[in-house]
Amino acid sequence: MLGDPTVEARQLSGRAAPRAEQRVNEGLVPMDVPRHQDLINSASLDYIEELYLRYLDEPGSVPEEWRDYFASRAEAEGPRPTALGPSFRPRSLFAGGAPSLATADGEDVGVAAALLQQKLDRLVRNYRVRGHRLAQLSPLGQEPFEAPELEPAYYGITPEDMDRPVLPTVFPGATTVGEVIEGLQATYCRSIGVQFMHIDSLEVRVWLQRRMESTRNRLHLSRAKQLRILTKLTDATIFEEFIQKKYLGAKSFSLVGSETLIPLLDQAIEKAGDQGVEEVVMGMAHRGRLNVLANILGKNPRTIFREFEDTDPEMYMGRGDVKYHLGYSNDWITESGKRIHLSLAFNPSHLEFVNPVVLGRSRSKGDRIGDRDRERVLPILIHGDAAFIGQGVVQETLNLSRLVGYRVGGALHVVINNQVGFTTGPRQGRSTTYASDVAKMLQSPIFHVNGEDPEAVAQVIELAMDFRAEFKRDVVIDMYAYRRFGHNETDEPAFTQPVMYEKIRQRKGVREAYLEHLLTLGEVTEEDAERVAEERRAHLEQELSVARSGDFKLQYSTLEGVWSKYQGGSDAALPDPDTGIERAEASRLLEAITHTPAEFRLNPKIARQMNTRRQMAAGEVPLDWAAGEALAFASLVSQGVKVRMTGQDVERGTFSHRHQVLHDAVDGWEFMPMRNVEAEKGLFEIHNSPLSEVAVLAFEYGYSNDAPDALVIWEAQYGDFVNVAQVIIDQFLASAEEKWSRLSGLVMQLPHGFEGGGPEHSSARLERFLQLCADDNMQVVYPTTPAQIFHLLRRQVLRPLRKPLIVMSPKSLLRHPRATSELDEFTRGTFQRVIPDASVDPAKVQRILLTSGKVYYDLLAARESREADDVAIEKDKQADFLRSEMNDKRGYCLRQTRRKLYGDSPLGIESAGYLEDIDPLTAAGIHADYQHLLQHAQVEVQVCGIDGQAAAQAVAWRLEKLPRTPLPLATAPPLGKPAEYKHYTEPMNTVQGKLCIVSTGAPLPDGKGEAVMRIASALYGGLPTSRLFMNVREKQSLCYYCAAAYGYYGGSLTVDSGVEHAMAARAAEAILKELEALQREPVGPEELAGAKSYMRSIMDAGKDSPDVLMNWAFNEWLRGTNRSLDEVLRLTGAVTAEEVRDALAAFSPAVEYVITGKEGA
Repeated sequence: MLGDPTVEARQLSGRAAPRAEQRVNEGLVPMDVPRHQDLINSASLDYIEELYLRYLDEPGSVPEEWRDYFASRAEAEGPRPTALGPSFRPRSLFAGGAPSLATADGEDVGVAAALLQQKLDRLVRNYRVRGHRLAQLSPLGQEPFEAPELEPAYYGITPEDMDRPVLPTVFPGATTVGEVIEGLQATYCRSIGVQFMHIDSLEVRVWLQRRMESTRNRLHLSRAKQLRILTKLTDATIFEEFIQKKYLGAKSFSLVGSETLIPLLDQAIEKAGDQGVEEVVMGMAHRGRLNVLANILGKNPRTIFREFEDTDPEMYMGRGDVKYHLGYSNDWITESGKRIHLSLAFNPSHLEFVNPVVLGRSRSKGDRIGDRDRERVLPILIHGDAAFIGQGVVQETLNLSRLVGYRVGGALHVVINNQVGFTTGPRQGRSTTYASDVAKMLQSPIFHVNGEDPEAVAQVIELAMDFRAEFKRDVVIDMYAYRRFGHNETDEPAFTQPVMYEKIRQRKGVREAYLEHLLTLGEVTEEDAERVAEERRAHLEQELSVARSGDFKLQYSTLEGVWSKYQGGSDAALPDPDTGIERAEASRLLEAITHTPAEFRLNPKIARQMNTRRQMAAGEVPLDWAAGEALAFASLVSQGVKVRMTGQDVERGTFSHRHQVLHDAVDGWEFMPMRNVEAEKGLFEIHNSPLSEVAVLAFEYGYSNDAPDALVIWEAQYGDFVNVAQVIIDQFLASAEEKWSRLSGLVMQLPHGFEGGGPEHSSARLERFLQLCADDNMQVVYPTTPAQIFHLLRRQVLRPLRKPLIVMSPKSLLRHPRATSELDEFTRGTFQRVIPDASVDPAKVQRILLTSGKVYYDLLAARESREADDVAIEKDKQADFLRSEMNDKRGYCLRQTRRKLYGDSPLGIESAGYLEDIDPLTAAGIHADYQHLLQHAQVEVQVCGIDGQAAAQAVAWRLEKLPRTPLPLATAPPLGKPAEYKHYTEPMNTVQGKLCIVSTGAPLPDGKGEAVMRIASALYGGLPTSRLFMNVREKQSLCYYCAAAYGYYGGSLTVDSGVEHAMAARAAEAILKELEALQREPVGPEELAGAKSYMRSIMDAGKDSPDVLMNWAFNEWLRGTNRSLDEVLRLTGAVTAEEVRDALAAFSPAVEYVITGKEGA
């Protein structure tokens, strides 16, 4: 058929015409076909036909390449035909089998009919693709949008064509061209706009087209359904009015302007019941939450009112959460008598982060009831328009929808589109046409609907729910509405959206408008509607009376149903159970999980690991970490316990240690050895996750919410990456028990260990988790042996206490020869919170080190190899510190420069010492040095912020008991003019080179001279506008950074910079040229004033910092002066440009130190 780019090009006088550009790219076009840039968009055959017709009428009107092509065909094929078309009789939807007739001017009637058919096909397709842009979606009106491709005239369809007949297959129910166009406008451009043509599947698109076009996207509602919609709108409206009147000024984040959400949810749940859904899990933010709780979840209004009254402070004592974050669950009985359990997930203020939690809960509920087909649990996610497009967790959540480890049978997404986010409008809040455009990443439709048309909303719900049931995919409803009040009820929105809120102020409520519609239809009387409203008001008044009575008390319970056997609270209240298993059982399980089917071709390296594990099963070799973990899993699933583990690369393990999913070495067939020991199929579940931390961790947290009897584990690829999901840790894992009385037994395994992997592959930030610990809210564990991880994982399930478990899991210990456990260690006892060191004599212990993980094995090795005592341990720590300083190439370059400059004088000695001096140290020598320090060191007591006199007396009292003869402070004479400019180069494995230049020659300054040097060094390289920064870095791009600093004790001026290896010499030359420029000419007044202002701001800020004040006082004491910061500020303000020039003129370069890359680095 014409217009379809996948069909072969129609024949022009028996020869093939050039195809569209996509055909050219596929290599299907002869080499002589034009490839002009203008043809890039020639993606359909009508373009080519149009070109040919224009060529026949006026050859000069087409591009030269096409003109030459058509001319060459005309020469080869003879005279121009009187009519275009195939040699067979044309048959089209406009002329079933009519003969082809030529008009007086030679036009073929059949060809004309075919051309009109093609034009209409294009119009129909563009309505399906673009019709939503003309839909009347916003209750507040929308900006005009021109879509010429939706105008018949754009294709040459004239008014005369409107009565032309068409076949029934063109558009359901249409018999003429005009009726086709009317049907398109009714289907795609009224209160519903649909985006679905991005879906790849033709089957899905055709299904949607037939459902929408056959009904013109309008659901015929019975009187009963119309009355139900009105009743639900009444419930929503009266509830909001009641809250506003009774709790004036209180925050409720009302639903006013979007009340259609309530009948929408009502219809969705009723439809779900008809489709066999047994559980609905909902997630939403604060907007409209109280209304949903009251009118959908069935939470007693008296409870909500009592929360507003806030008369039960003893229940919280600083804990709990605001009323519009709370969750709830209840049963819903549909009109047809079906029972559905509803759950609304608890939610923090962090918008959209509850989405993956809801999906995890839905998956968990489905697994519990054996819903393998994902048909009996429905997740409903209610979003805000600004958050849906703005929060990255939305994309992460959508990406889970079709992944095998996270499928839930499709979620129903409802966007409450208020057309504003707090005070930010769409133009500042998104770069897309719609707030829902992120959902186009899915193969799912997006229904945009006007929320003031409840019957259009009913059509969308009917269609969305049927789509989900048919294809088990997510579906999105973007319901346009508005927010009658500000972000909350105390906010004034007209400050920032005056035009919008003037429109809102003049609008009727949704219920009032729908009631008028029903009154017009005669389906209901105004008296009937008012009677329903009065009944609702009376009910709420009665509930308020109960809430305010002294007898009513709030009661919350979350430990019911599957949670009835578990508890939170104090860790000490529940002892650790015995988690060991029989030795024979341990051997059997370990042996069983090494077996693969006979035809399975195992990778040779993995086969060797399996052989080693068989030796472990026989007790011939101790178990390593992976075996200890696998034995924990096997022992649980063999006892009927669900084990679920997800995370990036968990099937194999980041460090290639786990191998819980094996792949045939030839054809990739997968096999899971844990299937050999499951008590029932599917108890063990392990999935590689997408490259996501937030959504996946939240999903597993949600899964654990409805699986207290399962072991649910999320593992980070590296522990450091967990900080991406910090919101989930802070707002759910660490605080849910205190805020919402919600428990979770989720396990987080975070590979941890400083082993040379760099700053992002070493630490899970153990200290941050410890900071989050309070009132036994979570367990943070750093196990050291395989037996410990075995007992720890089993304890997490067998002990009825449910707390999140954070495990600092190992990296190098996975293969450490000493990080093993004998088989007997798995057969007795439980997890040991502290493992005693049985190898030492307690009588000889002088110091106790608490350690775990890899550090334990490092210390153990050091003690054994050197018979080390505590001094050796401290020496090792100091040596490690000095070696670590080598990684800071900038600091290392500065230290080496200083050492070359000052040599062995006091200023050349590093305070941390040198690596080569550590080994000779002995305990006796260190003790002697310490005694010498106590006897001869100068002591200056500085106190900031407390009673300084009392603190000084406390120190003096102790020092008075010691025989002391303090020695004078060591001093270093100023460095004179350098005899020569010395250059040093050190090659190292570093990507970025380092360059340090130190200049000397000036005498040590007095008070005013010191102020001059502060300004001088700032102008040279201490400001964001300094000469070095502006000229060397910015203009010449010779370095990554370039800074100058003045050393007051040695009288040196030091510049350090990061450079490309090949640019070091040029950078050094440019740095010195800037110094020479400052030595020749005084700086301008603006430049000088800027430096003074900068220094003043720095010193003023220092007055509020105890650290700065202490450091200042210490340096004043060292110099024998006693100046205040204000005095120095006065001196700094008096510095002149000439003084700066003269001070810098005394300096000459003395030492240059360059760290450059090794060859090939």
